[in-house]
Amino acid sequence: MAAYTISNKRKESEPMEFHPNTWMAQCEEAGHGIRNIKVMTRQEMIEEIIVFGLRTRMGVPQARFSTYSDNDKHLKEYLDPAILLSFISAGFLEWHNPEPGRQSFDRSTAPYVMTEIAQEFTLEGGLRPTEKGLAVADELLPRLLRTV
Repeated sequence: MAAYTISNKRKESEPMEFHPNTWMAQCEEAGHGIRNIKVMTRQEMIEEIIVFGLRTRMGVPQARFSTYSDNDKHLKEYLDPAILLSFISAGFLEWHNPEPGRQSFDRSTAPYVMTEIAQEFTLEGGLRPTEKGLAVADELLPRLLRTV
């Protein structure tokens, strides 16, 4: 298990000790059960946002993605364009483009998308998996992600 700390667009991975007795001894000795702290690179944060976001019904809003990419690149720039288009055509993914004054999601997604996330999609759009895509997300992601 790992805890994460996010501040000033810096994310730290803080893996905890797994074994209860060792964890307790470490807590008593060091005051916490963290084994080490690793500062994640921006590339690692971006890949994590894409990988974990596309494993959820909520997907990856561009507005949230921009926060971690320092607005230097669009989400699409981290994805293989031909693969992205084929996955959208096959019904595995949906790209939402913002339309002023209009909710970006239909009612079928309402139970899965928090209001705050839906607002992020309304502002700048984003990418989300369909039910069909969720079932095969682990197969889609390695093909979709592009090495930058």
